[in-house]
Amino acid sequence: NPLVFEPGLYWVTVRDTIYGCYDKMMIEVFLECCNVTDGGILAGDEIACGPYDPLPIISVAEPTGGRGDIQYMWIKTTDPTLPFSLWTMIWDAHGPEYDPGVITETTYYSRCSKRSYCDEWIGESNIVVKRVIDLPVVDTVFIGSHATCGENTGEIIIELKSGDSGPFMVRLIVDGIEKIFGPYYDRRIIIDGLAPGNYTSIQISNGFGCFSEVLEINLEIRWIACSGTDDAVDQISIHPNPASNYVQISAKLIENGDDAIQIELINLTGTIMKRINKTVDYSSDQLFRDRIDVHDIQAGMYYLRIRHGTEVKFIPVEILK
Repeated sequence: NPLVFEPGLYWVTVRDTIYGCYDKMMIEVFLECCNVTDGGILAGDEIACGPYDPLPIISVAEPTGGRGDIQYMWIKTTDPTLPFSLWTMIWDAHGPEYDPGVITETTYYSRCSKRSYCDEWIGESNIVVKRVIDLPVVDTVFIGSHATCGENTGEIIIELKSGDSGPFMVRLIVDGIEKIFGPYYDRRIIIDGLAPGNYTSIQISNGFGCFSEVLEINLEIRWIACSGTDDAVDQISIHPNPASNYVQISAKLIENGDDAIQIELINLTGTIMKRINKTVDYSSDQLFRDRIDVHDIQAGMYYLRIRHGTEVKFIPVEILK
C-alpha cells in the first residue's frame, strides 16, 4: 500500500461492495533502512587569536538520498590524523548546524547523518577547522645598554616563550610615544640602535596580528660623550631651546688636528632630519658659531649630534610650533 509510510500496527479491512460482507485483520508494517547517500556540505572555517568564541558552523547543503527523517550527530577532535571513529561525539548537538562555544586550541568538526530506521551514520560532511593562534609570550627581557655614545647603540633583547613563528613586530613606548620595530623572524629578538629616551613598555605581535600582554619595563637610555675631556664637551651650547625657527650653536673647541665639524638634527628613533658640515677656523681662538634651520620640522623632542674629530656631543632640543 503506497499510503503507508511509517512502520507500526495497521488494521486491514476487505469489504464486498455488493453484499456488504467484510473481514479484517491486524498487520505489522516494517520499513527497511534506506540511508543517505551524501553527507552534505558545511562552512565556517575560522582563524583567530586564542582563546576565542568561534562563529557557528552553518549548513550549506543538507544530506541527500534515502528515505525517512534525517538524524544528525556531531564529532570533533584536536588531532585531524585520527579516523572519525576515534573523534569525540558532541552529545548535545543534534541539528544541521552547530555553535561550538569557546575554544582554547585548534579544533576540527564534522557532521554525521543517517535516515531514521537506519543504524549506521554513513553521511559524512566535510571538515570545518576552527584554528587558534597562540599569543606571543615574553619570557625574558635583557637590557643591553642604558647609556650610549656616538652612533645609536642602546639595546634590548627579548626572549619569547611561545607563539607561532615570525614575523614578529615589537611595540615600544618611549617617552609616551609608540614606536614599532621589526619584522623579526626568531624568538630571540635583538633591538639595537635605540635612540635615547625613557622606555616604559613592550608588546609583541606575530604574523597573524595576535598581541602579547603588555610588559612594563623601566629603561632610560641616555647619551654620553664617547671620549675627550670635559672641557671640550661642556663648551658647546645652543639657543633658543625650545626653538621654533632656528637653533644657534656656539662652541669653544679644543684644537685636535681636525678642522671639520658636523651638526645633525636627529629624532628619537635616530633618523637624521637636518645636517650641516662646516670647517673650524682655529685662528679665531677656536670659537665656532652657526645655526640650523628648523622652521619646517614638526614639533617634538629631538637631539643635536655635534661631531668634532673624536668628540661627539648630543644635546636635547625641543621644537615648538
